[in-house]
Amino acid sequence: MMARGELQAAIDLVLKFEPSLHAAYLLLTCARDLQSPQQAALALEYISTHHLGNLIDGASARLRDDLAWLEQFTQDGPCLDWRTWLGAQGGDHGCRPRNH
Repeated sequence: MMARGELQAAIDLVLKFEPSLHAAYLLLTCARDLQSPQQAALALEYISTHHLGNLIDGASARLRDDLAWLEQFTQDGPCLDWRTWLGAQGGDHGCRPRNH
């Protein structure tokens, strides 16, 4: 599904999988590609509910980076910097830059 660009369908399917590092990888990859607040929240909820954070911490740097992105993306409030805010202008993420 991911190879065909059916990321939403892939997320829906993975949410039914047994919790595993592979499931977390699929959710993180699809959620990051979609950049949908709703799908990011679903992925984070699945990872949190099934305590997959420790597995991700022991995995690759890419998974840790994707999880950090997911956590930041789902936070309420402003983005961290102008570059992130400008990048988000292509989509509607409700993101506002912080004044430094």
